[in-house]
Amino acid sequence: MARRKDNIVYHNMRMNLDNEQHRRIHMVLTDLNTNVHKSVNQFLIDATDAYIRKLERKKIKKEVKY
Repeated sequence: MARRKDNIVYHNMRMNLDNEQHRRIHMVLTDLNTNVHKSVNQFLIDATDAYIRKLERKKIKKEVKY
């Protein structure tokens, strides 16, 4: 019987290869050196976390109105 993992979430990303930025990211992810980076998933987590930390002082999340 498969064990359910309630602590796992999934997010999908769509890239348009006609867009130069998307194409560049696709090429990096395709050719990522997994001897240096644990996995593509961890690389994306690290890159996203670094970007969020850089923008720390700016409002990047929606304000919750009660």
